[in-house]
Amino acid sequence: MSKPENINIRALMIYINVYETQNFSVVARGKGISASQVSRVIHQIEDALGQQLFYRNTRAIIPTESGHLFIRYARAMTSSLEEARRELNERTLEPSGMVRINAPVFFGQRHVAPALAGLTKRYPRLSIDLTLTDDYIDPHRDSADVIFRIGVLTDSSFHARVFGQQFYHLAASPDYIRRHGIPESPEELIHHKCLVYRGSSGPNRWLMRRHGEKW
Repeated sequence: MSKPENINIRALMIYINVYETQNFSVVARGKGISASQVSRVIHQIEDALGQQLFYRNTRAIIPTESGHLFIRYARAMTSSLEEARRELNERTLEPSGMVRINAPVFFGQRHVAPALAGLTKRYPRLSIDLTLTDDYIDPHRDSADVIFRIGVLTDSSFHARVFGQQFYHLAASPDYIRRHGIPESPEELIHHKCLVYRGSSGPNRWLMRRHGEKW
């Protein structure tokens, strides 16, 4: 005896067709298979359930009481599959569900957050969870669908797209320049009072290079 979990959707569809037509040959022609194959499928379902679903004779195929009972479950299962297929198709036509976005604090406030209203208006079935943090985010461990970061891609397995370039400038107030002077080289910065952003992973590094040289 085979197990109920061995019954596939194709077999259930054949069973429903046999129940409705009460004729193996009609179902066989509609499926493009032989009547013996249809009979074999019905026998496999009966074997898996341990129940006789049809009375068979030379003139008719009549559902048994078990057959009348099982048809409700067969239709429910195939109907659920059809509803799932339809909903999945709708999701491909219109994005829906939860999208988790992670972005740096300033970049997210300036560029990401203002665009969310228009995005949800265009796709009303979309829910957005925006997290703003300057911490390092591991896409393999942290729950985020879209991650914005500023810097160099450190893992070639990530799928990334460059949206633009960011340029850094050293700046000082006129009063500071009058009191401390203008540094002539990056090495002189160690003697100056600098404002450095510090996140949970430590202070940001200032990377510099002379024209035509490496960082």
